[in-house]
Amino acid sequence: MSPSSDHSRLRTLGSMVDDRSPDQELSARTAARLLFGAVCFVSARYGVAEMQQACAELAEHDEAWRTKFRVLPRSVDGAPAEPMVAIAGMARGILPLAGATKLRAALAWWATECDPDAWRRMVPND
Repeated sequence: MSPSSDHSRLRTLGSMVDDRSPDQELSARTAARLLFGAVCFVSARYGVAEMQQACAELAEHDEAWRTKFRVLPRSVDGAPAEPMVAIAGMARGILPLAGATKLRAALAWWATECDPDAWRRMVPND
């Protein structure tokens, strides 16, 4: 999936990251911030395209959400790709805190956001 591909569904889902309203659960923005380490690790090790592909596949893979990430999208060899496993591992820990909708939004945001300045704004500076 290239950054120029049509990501309208993912962009719509990822728009929740910009919502800063107080909530009992973690916000989509906070979920995206918590994923920062995993997405940076995957980007550095496998490349930004692989990171965004893994985030997109996780955001859109209904079976992963029904099974709390026990069933992940599979690569051509039949096993989940390493970038997918790294991001899903972090996502699974965030799931009970943020809920599926907001975590999916966070993954969709990482799948579609291409601006490094926007990524840097995800780093908590407090």
